[in-house]
Amino acid sequence: MLETSYDLFKGKLNGNPMWIGTSELLDEGVDKLAGVADGEPGEYFLYNGGTGLVVATLQKMAAGPTRIVRYWT
Repeated sequence: MLETSYDLFKGKLNGNPMWIGTSELLDEGVDKLAGVADGEPGEYFLYNGGTGLVVATLQKMAAGPTRIVRYWT
């Protein structure tokens, strides 16, 4: 069985993203991103190193609770 882990980043994929951690589960990774974004608004994404795909993105605006999360499988 292929094990997957997800890398969590702040910033844009095509910019200079900052690595902020890892997660073994997709939902757990999204929850971690949301927790970080609550304290530090910005753009975040979850990257699956096994497939080379961004599987989720999250945007948190400083002025409010707006979040946009997209999943790709």
